Amino acid sequence: MTAELELRTIAVPGHPSAEIPLIEISAATPGPVVNIVGGLGGTAYPGISACRMLAKRLPGLLTKGRVRLVPVVDVAGFYQRAARFCPLDGRAVAGAFTAAGNAGEPSASDRIAQAVAEALADADVHIDVRGGELTELHAHWAAVPPAASQFESLAMAVASGADMRVALDQDDPMALELGAAGRIAGRGRAALIISGGGGVSDVVGDAEVLLDDSLSVLDALDVIDGIATERAVPLPVVGPRIWSHVADAAGLWVPAITPGAPVEAGEVLGQIWDYFGEPLHEVTAPFDGVVLAVTSSMAVDAEGRPDGDPWFARTVTVAEAGRDDRDA
Repeated sequence: MTAELELRTIAVPGHPSAEIPLIEISAATPGPVVNIVGGLGGTAYPGISACRMLAKRLPGLLTKGRVRLVPVVDVAGFYQRAARFCPLDGRAVAGAFTAAGNAGEPSASDRIAQAVAEALADADVHIDVRGGELTELHAHWAAVPPAASQFESLAMAVASGADMRVALDQDDPMALELGAAGRIAGRGRAALIISGGGGVSDVVGDAEVLLDDSLSVLDALDVIDGIATERAVPLPVVGPRIWSHVADAAGLWVPAITPGAPVEAGEVLGQIWDYFGEPLHEVTAPFDGVVLAVTSSMAVDAEGRPDGDPWFARTVTVAEAGRDDRDA
């Protein structure tokens, strides 16, 4: 029997243009409630497209439970082609999910995060699918946010098919926005972030990777039928120490590495050039690790944003290698 599909919306108080689409697919047999969320940034197209593909596939695959798809969280950013920052308030919506909160009236991003968190609060399992912005390329990794239900979350990370698992500890400064997965994990729910692709190279191919990852997790949860989840080797674990380079000068970013590449301490990751092609700064790896994300936009701007976000100056993110899997 084909599962039932229903299209609803999540209202954002005070911001009708930010109304968020929610696709709910329900099987006749009760089972787990699973959230799959993309589009935390307006141009994070691989995750958005993966959710669209899931909406087509899941009615014929879901055998029990419910899957709720949120293809786009930052709807205003999507329609205005705004990378990273919501045009309604100039903030990153992903950060609003786990920010301590601003004094005074909540901003549009705060209200978006709250509306999504409330609408998805009763999930048994939550997955953020991320493919990078138009200016960002990600390696293929899975991460479990702190405070998540660890056993089930780790099992999902292994089932996802990601090339590596990022260990996140609350005591270490993190260069990863925990987004909606972080908010749900804070309630002790099973939560997972899956990332891969990004940039402008192959949105469809990147989305298909995230689609396969999501289907593998759903199969491991036994809510769909017919998707293999076996892995030839366990995921290598990196982290918890995660470092991002933030440029201290405006200029041209010229990377020397690609996402997913292993690097050694002191290895050159790229250079900041001036407009005449003269190097201003050489960026090197602080420790042995794996490259998680590389900014693919050439322009870097060291001017800080009003909210302190250094995203336009961030060039590359590396996770430390050598984490023992037994400690994860």
